[in-house]
Amino acid sequence: MLSTNHSWLLSQLHQAKGVSSSRLASELALLLAILLTACSAPATPNPCAASPAQAATSQSPVSLVESAWKIDGSPNKFNRPTELALDAQGNLYVVDGGNHRIQKFDCTGKFLLMWGSRGSGDGQFLFRDRGHYGAVAVDREGRVYVADHNYRIQKFDSNGTFIAKWGSQGNGDGQFGDYIGLAVDSQGNVYAADPVNHRIQKFDSNGTFLAKWSPPKCSDFSPRPVGIAIDSQGNVYVTDPNSHCIQKFDSQGTFLTQLGDFSETELPIGIAVDTQENVYITDNAYGVIEKFDSNGRLLARWDSSGVPGGQFNSPQGIAVDVQGNVYVVEVSGERIQKFRQP
Repeated sequence: MLSTNHSWLLSQLHQAKGVSSSRLASELALLLAILLTACSAPATPNPCAASPAQAATSQSPVSLVESAWKIDGSPNKFNRPTELALDAQGNLYVVDGGNHRIQKFDCTGKFLLMWGSRGSGDGQFLFRDRGHYGAVAVDREGRVYVADHNYRIQKFDSNGTFIAKWGSQGNGDGQFGDYIGLAVDSQGNVYAADPVNHRIQKFDSNGTFLAKWSPPKCSDFSPRPVGIAIDSQGNVYVTDPNSHCIQKFDSQGTFLTQLGDFSETELPIGIAVDTQENVYITDNAYGVIEKFDSNGRLLARWDSSGVPGGQFNSPQGIAVDVQGNVYVVEVSGERIQKFRQP
């Protein structure tokens, strides 16, 4: 819409009589410039929208990071939050374990909605304080997958409306032991880490069983895969706190490599992969975040303040958005922090 000044200028040009052609051309050029400026004014940016340029060049090491914000779940405060996942719009879905529900926030930490209650019915959850913390993952279409101690995976739309479920207790195909780590690849396939049965299972988005495999030993201890993440090539990264290692597989379960060099006191649990195939893990024992390249070379290590020296309070869930921002869940700290990379 033209402003009052723009309208006045237009009326003056319409009423111009006896004006030289050169002056009229000059005034018309001025009016055109004003109109082009008004029409090209940028729209109010969406704070959760991805920045393609930044996503494509986000390669800065996280030697120092800046804490963007911290949230405790308010207005519905967290009770032992454990895992989180991001959708394509940058919204966060959080397993609020002690409250047996899922909470959704935008990228600024603003509360959007929540769903769930304690139970075993459709849309209900059972998250234990010990042994099983629950898991959440989101596909490219915004569908949300949640695993709980009911030995199943439930599927919801982005508003928490129940769509489907599958799974039961046991060690057969499509059955689960206890904790279930979740990840979804670019094709919508769902990967579930089952530490009690020492294996990874792969399903299509409707819960049809596709494949399974058991990670090889990386120490004297039996493999107990917990955290799971997928890169853009479809490779599967798995944390094993029992064996103190991270393993990398292709999408069919073929072992590719082992990442990192962890001591027997370190406990890698949560895991995420960014757009540059860098791998982030939460070390629950030392209360730090570590970043590796796809070959397992350590790039950075930081604590809850963003610099070396301190500790998170039981970090578990972790996620990275397309802009390279890192989100960390603290179980005992009962909060989520967002970190910006330089």
